[in-house]
Amino acid sequence: MITQNSTRIKKLFKKPTLTSFLDFFINIKNCIIKYLLNFSKFKNNILLEHSFYSNHFFNKIFPEKDYYINNFRDFFYSNNPFCFADENERKSLLKKLENEFSEYKKKVISKADSILKNKISVLRKEYQFTTNINWFYSFFGNYNWPIKRTNEIKWIINTKNDIDLKFSLRLNYHQDFITLGLVYCLTNDEKYALKYIDLITDWIKKNPPNIGINWIDLLEISHRIISWIIALTFFKNSKSITKDHFKLIAKSLYLQVFYIKLNSNKNSYNHAIGENYTIFLFSKIFKSFRSINKWYKNSSKILIKQITRQIQEDGVHIEQSTNYHRLVLEIFALLLITEPDIIPSKELKLIESMFEFLKYIIKPNGDFPQVGDSDDAHFIPIIFFTNEKNIPQDLLNLGAVLFNRPEFKLKYNDDKIPLILLLLGNDKLKMYEDMEYVSTKYNIKYFAKSGYVVGKSDWTAKANYLFFDMGQFCSGSSGHDHSDISNIIYSFRGKPILIDSGTYMYNIPLSRRILFQSSKAHNIISIDNKNQALISGSWGWEYQPKIKRKFFKEETYLKAIIEHNGYKNFITRRQLIASNNLDEIKIIDLIISTNNYKGKSMISSFFHFPEETSLEISRNIVKINTNLILEKKIDKNIFKIIKGTFPYSPYYGVKKSSQIIEFRINQDFSKCKMFRLIYYLYPKK
Repeated sequence: MITQNSTRIKKLFKKPTLTSFLDFFINIKNCIIKYLLNFSKFKNNILLEHSFYSNHFFNKIFPEKDYYINNFRDFFYSNNPFCFADENERKSLLKKLENEFSEYKKKVISKADSILKNKISVLRKEYQFTTNINWFYSFFGNYNWPIKRTNEIKWIINTKNDIDLKFSLRLNYHQDFITLGLVYCLTNDEKYALKYIDLITDWIKKNPPNIGINWIDLLEISHRIISWIIALTFFKNSKSITKDHFKLIAKSLYLQVFYIKLNSNKNSYNHAIGENYTIFLFSKIFKSFRSINKWYKNSSKILIKQITRQIQEDGVHIEQSTNYHRLVLEIFALLLITEPDIIPSKELKLIESMFEFLKYIIKPNGDFPQVGDSDDAHFIPIIFFTNEKNIPQDLLNLGAVLFNRPEFKLKYNDDKIPLILLLLGNDKLKMYEDMEYVSTKYNIKYFAKSGYVVGKSDWTAKANYLFFDMGQFCSGSSGHDHSDISNIIYSFRGKPILIDSGTYMYNIPLSRRILFQSSKAHNIISIDNKNQALISGSWGWEYQPKIKRKFFKEETYLKAIIEHNGYKNFITRRQLIASNNLDEIKIIDLIISTNNYKGKSMISSFFHFPEETSLEISRNIVKINTNLILEKKIDKNIFKIIKGTFPYSPYYGVKKSSQIIEFRINQDFSKCKMFRLIYYLYPKK
């Protein structure tokens, strides 16, 4: 910076102008401001670290600390926005759970009893801790994450075995605390409160600020804070939690929120929303304190701005990932529940449109299409949902009540949804139960801003289903995008047929991460085994393609066209034509050479199927489950049909196998500039 400015000074005095003088001093001013901000941030981080051990330093970052810590309990329960914080409402909830949710009650008690024995389940991996829970355990073999300064810890361990930091971070979300709290309320058994106190005090003592993995990511800390707030709400009447316990929790909770406030970046996407909602929720409860009230006002403004910044006009989240759409929707649902009055009507409409997109993308079997990255994170506690498979459905039914939209109510779902009861209360559950299902008029919808064509033949569990991805790469580095322009996800009569390969893991060696992001992992065309953009590390894409798209809906069919220049020297255009009941689909791929390219290229058409699907290949035809045909139109070109297996990740951290069919053709573009491939998908007669 000094060298650059000294060079500019020399140039300035050789040929001075008013503009150059002003530009120079503006640049100097910006550098000074940036330096001061960084210095302030550094100083506060040092104070934060010392505050963990010293009340003297804690007083420097929070002048009202004595009053806050001594009165934490009263403020926490009197200003808590969740319905189960209210004494009368909690009694009503517990009575309802006791009388009408017997199976759910058994499930949560069983889960809590496992936690008492230190048996923990994280991302479908279970581990039995023999003594205390190891907050630094990796869930892979005997590996533990090092206890050293957070900024010195490497996220990726380059070994043959995949060891992903996210498993340990998920353990430290502490959603198990919520389970203990809920079961304490259901049983009034102090053993659950004692276990909660044992776990949270142990964690606080072993995790000072900026030491270890549990300060490594702001969004992960945000998840933990939400869990702490919800869990502690359930323990209002516990006699096991003493004043000293409340003081310990109060101090740690403030330090974690302060750390997020200090380091948060409002220019990120789902992180910005998650981090600022956490600051907002904490500061809403404690906004009587002058310094925290500033946080409340600031985080409120940021959240409202993020709604219009991140939700596109058609209701789809800007990151173009169905998983992060659902995650962000959970946060906005919590915002709507905890502080509905701050959301203006325009922003409220956008949140409502997010629920509408969710309604369309849920598959007939209740599953969720995997578009873009997925890490299966949840801000709404998983234990509040009917089960993990029903999470999208439960969330949509929550939206039916929040917006009084009967068409959001899933006709084929169980009416006994604990999520509505626990987040909205008994009256709202009654409203949901009395709500009559109203069928949505249109089964197929084009989301024009995001470029998604989504639809079902009807709204039953036996419907045909189509997701056609005409979306482009997200703005910026597109960290959660995949090379999946023109990808097709399809179900026939309720059963998944064409599937997406998923994500698997984030924090593993790049070669294993990018396999799931690649063109080959999706139901698309690939030329010379290339991707539609250049992968740049684990979280970015360069040379992102330009796209053109069109959509037509006629009385008996729909037509969607997507064109992009993602492959060097080529324009690829996919045209999808489908009957309105989605039982017949025609796929036309046109490859056009550009830049006077006259070489030979290998063109591959990939189709991914579930492992259990029956596939029989005969010349140019693939028979699918005996009742569906995938046919390639015969042409003069020599092509191969190659059947194999491909990694498939239905959930984060889980790797299985799927079946892949590749139609491969070597095309000489010296003889023709354009090349066309045609495929038909139709029921066997």
